[in-house]
Amino acid sequence: MPGITSALGAAASSGIPLTHRGSSASVAFVTGSRCHDNEVPPRWDLLAEAVETLVVYMGVSELGTIRGALLAGGKPPETPVALIERGTTEKQRVVTGTLANIHKLAEAIKLSNPALIVIGEAVRVRERLLQLKAEAEERIG
Repeated sequence: MPGITSALGAAASSGIPLTHRGSSASVAFVTGSRCHDNEVPPRWDLLAEAVETLVVYMGVSELGTIRGALLAGGKPPETPVALIERGTTEKQRVVTGTLANIHKLAEAIKLSNPALIVIGEAVRVRERLLQLKAEAEERIG
């Protein structure tokens, strides 16, 4: 949809609220890749503590570096992570895990860009929303 950033669209179509009462009151959007070698990467160490939900555009190729820097910056290994490949399209794929294992999951399914990385407790809300949806569909029958 024109005018909607891919982060909002992909997160919404995946069932992930980027902010959610009790889970995340703040969100930051950053790019995970650089076009030029001399570009300074985001301060992952500061982002690890500064926001509750971190959305990374085009970061799959740097996922190992990003997760390592966030872990070194104090983000707990059990922090939920979602990878959304080709968000809002018919070919959308979503894989969820934690900072401890997401790089292995991405590698196992051969995830590639265009993809979005969503990091934070708001990712857990997706599972609850999917459960509620399934229960509602079951009742409707």
